[in-house]
Amino acid sequence: EDVTIPGASAIPGITARTASAIQYTIANDALYVTLPSAMNARIDVFDMQGRHITTLLSGFAQGSVELSLRKLQSGLYIIRAAQGMNSTMFRAAVHH
Repeated sequence: EDVTIPGASAIPGITARTASAIQYTIANDALYVTLPSAMNARIDVFDMQGRHITTLLSGFAQGSVELSLRKLQSGLYIIRAAQGMNSTMFRAAVHH
């Protein structure tokens, strides 16, 4: 499945390829994630050198989740979302 990252905060022309049931979009300084199951999930943010910056979510979650990106400095990041056997990673640009 190809998922395009829409919105002004996304990197133009970047498409994330994922076989995961996790879906995401970025808009208005927020990350919107749709998780496929009701179970523990984890969403981590890394800089472009692979250093862990922060964990946006760690714990039980289900359905659609909105997570603020306002605490991140402007720049490029890798975001990894995982829940059970589903996981995805994608690049995101944060602009304030």
